Amino acid sequence: MANTLKAKYIEKFGLKDKYTQEELDLAFKNAIKELASTPNLTKSYFIENVLLLNNAVSMLSESSIIDDKDNVFSKIVCNKLGITYEEANIIYRRLRAHNKTDLNFEMWLNTRKNNRDKYEEKKEDILARISQLPQLLLIRYDRLVSMYEGDLEFGGINNEFESWIKSLVSLSKFMIDNKIELIIDKEYREYINDLTAGTSYIKYLSDKAVEMDICKKLGISYYDAKQNYNHKVSGLSFKSYLESILSFKDQLAKLDITIDKLEEYYEEYKRRGYSGSKLEFAQELANSIDYCIELDCGYFVLKEQYDSLPKSSKPESFNKWLEIEKVVYKLGGYAKIMEALYNKELAKGYSGEMLDLFKILTGIKPVE
Repeated sequence: MANTLKAKYIEKFGLKDKYTQEELDLAFKNAIKELASTPNLTKSYFIENVLLLNNAVSMLSESSIIDDKDNVFSKIVCNKLGITYEEANIIYRRLRAHNKTDLNFEMWLNTRKNNRDKYEEKKEDILARISQLPQLLLIRYDRLVSMYEGDLEFGGINNEFESWIKSLVSLSKFMIDNKIELIIDKEYREYINDLTAGTSYIKYLSDKAVEMDICKKLGISYYDAKQNYNHKVSGLSFKSYLESILSFKDQLAKLDITIDKLEEYYEEYKRRGYSGSKLEFAQELANSIDYCIELDCGYFVLKEQYDSLPKSSKPESFNKWLEIEKVVYKLGGYAKIMEALYNKELAKGYSGEMLDLFKILTGIKPVE
């Protein structure tokens, strides 16, 4: 019976009686693409046949040709798990380097093989969930499980397989919606070979997708930006570095000034003894601009006013002080605000002194 089913699957994939794992993977992808292009395809028929193709590739994986006769059993297990023998060794070495396993390679791989059965009952539901996402459908179910187990072993996640898949689905939709050109399977190969990558493939892929999206908004090449970052930046993640550039660009747009004019203002900022970054300066300037116009007052005048406040009455930052001053200005001044609050409490039945009321409301102790 098994041989009859195997022969049927070999015929379905258009394979010869002897085939390599690479030929099987390519045949699986081609079969999924052919299925997706079937006219008048119903969702139930599609999912049923995607399930069939995944069962077929899993069964046929155990019989693919292994040219190098060293470690044959381990290579058969890897084929069943949807990962190459080389990938398995890379993952295992990383686990050992981070003290994530005490098992030897063969025992670790065998544990992976034994774990595999517990994901079978979830297969149809998972394949239904990813049925609208071609990138994910082209990845064997076995391989998706292996990706998940890698994240689990490294300690990068603590959620169930279904939740992990849900995150991957959301990420795939983000990539489609924003035209992010990343191939999920190819990125996984890069991830396991990147010794600086973190413990979660989902986070690695998410960060890269967001980074590429920011680069599109900035109108710059992702790989050029990465090269500049590698040579010039320290103390910031690449994602944070790109976000700072985007924020800087947004501030320039708010200010409606050229980069040359901002450089001129920034030189004056530094000349006055301030040490904030150009981005911090641009953010402060953008936050203050409307208030400056309303008061017919310059940014540096406001900055000096803030600096001259006694330490005991100075808000925690210039931006916080500026926000407070804007509110106070719009509401008619501190005295007007305090009077309104006091009268409101009197109407509620308060009969004490004004100072006591504001001590209660703010928790501030009066200056002796």
